[in-house]
Amino acid sequence: MESFNKVAHHYLRYNWVQEKIVSILLPWVKGRVLDLGAGPVPLCHKKGIEFYLGVDSAPQMATLNPCPVIVADFDHFPLEKVVSQYQITQIISFSALQWSQNLPNLLSRIGKTDREYLLALFTNKTFQKLHDFLGTTSPLPSPSQIEKWGKTFLPNLQITPFHFSITFPSGRSLFQYLKWSGVATGSSAPLSKLFQFAKTPPFLTLQLEIVALHPSYSIPSKNFVHFWGERGKS
Repeated sequence: MESFNKVAHHYLRYNWVQEKIVSILLPWVKGRVLDLGAGPVPLCHKKGIEFYLGVDSAPQMATLNPCPVIVADFDHFPLEKVVSQYQITQIISFSALQWSQNLPNLLSRIGKTDREYLLALFTNKTFQKLHDFLGTTSPLPSPSQIEKWGKTFLPNLQITPFHFSITFPSGRSLFQYLKWSGVATGSSAPLSKLFQFAKTPPFLTLQLEIVALHPSYSIPSKNFVHFWGERGKS
């Protein structure tokens, strides 16, 4: 939570990939919606949404969102009670559930609500080339883990992959993105490797992978939507 409080006021300048995945998946968002890990993205006035309630553990993120957002940790949030109380018909989450401390348990709870779901998660394939260079390991779940847990706990599961890449003009701009985008590398890299990268970047393009978990309707996948520079122009 603390890390997302720190990046909150910069997040909207760097959340290009998160914005893109929202725009891709938004046509399937409808009804009375509960949004886990809402962040500052204002979805409550979007067409097709009759009722909206967000949940986010970072108070600064919640403050930036003009929609109703409860400050709470979605891992310990009374999901079943809120779904019933507010007659929720769809549970959504865009680029947040990968930070769950117990993702299988959370997916199990979502499945037990018997509500429609639309969940997008970053996988450990995100920044893989950077992790390989730095000698670090991603803290994010793998696509195979997500698929295994999803098939175990979510009814009528379909999985749609999305791949993105971002090319930066300099190593500095790349590290600025890592710092403020909310897509952290997770583990500490050796300072010598960081200095080496900053001085002579061996590459300036990052790849990111997101998988969407949803019921049996079809969502077209996107392979390598590309962004350029510091402004997130695709």
